[in-house]
Amino acid sequence: MISTIIWNDRGIRSSGAIERLKKLKQIHKLSFIALLEPFRDNLHIDFYLNYFRIQLSMNQATANINNKIWLFWDQDFTGTLLDQDEQQITIELKHVELGETIHLTIVYAKCKPTLRSPLWENLRHKSTIYLGFYGPRYTWSNGRGPCSIVWKRLDKDLANDNWLSSFPTTTITHLASTGSDHSPLPLEMNVRQKSFKKYFRFLNYWVKNESFMSLVQKVWNNPIN
Repeated sequence: MISTIIWNDRGIRSSGAIERLKKLKQIHKLSFIALLEPFRDNLHIDFYLNYFRIQLSMNQATANINNKIWLFWDQDFTGTLLDQDEQQITIELKHVELGETIHLTIVYAKCKPTLRSPLWENLRHKSTIYLGFYGPRYTWSNGRGPCSIVWKRLDKDLANDNWLSSFPTTTITHLASTGSDHSPLPLEMNVRQKSFKKYFRFLNYWVKNESFMSLVQKVWNNPIN
């Protein structure tokens, strides 16, 4: 199983955020980490990336052009940067257990809808299927009191048919947003399919439908090349 995590955390400025990431990495056995909105000095981005890479015991690190998206991966991955702009970064990854490469796009969208149009056009050609999730429904909160608190699901995961064909058991989990206004989102995908017995099952009530037998005969007689 390969585990990755996506986390939007303004609190990365504190040392406690690094410890939270370390703990998440240990619990979920993470081999890839995407960190959004780190709010670090762009003049020293190479220093910060290398510092976090070492602290997280990762092999490689990179960031998009405005340093709003940071990526880290361990020695099990070989990563090649494919595309990037101010709202996304796309990387090609090859895992030691995979027989094929995967393309992963991490998004940090602009606040204004008009500025997000180029991003949506870019993503439309890459993925269309919503992966769903486990855990709480909302991924962000403004952290205010009971009378003015706001909850939203700002963070989502999409995939295409090729991904689901290769990794049909991919799961996304919304974790508790401890120490951040966003929830960390671990993604897990099984690389090796477990062998199991497949049993033939038939619901007897279908034969009581008057059109059932004719439908079966019609489908059965269709020519197949």
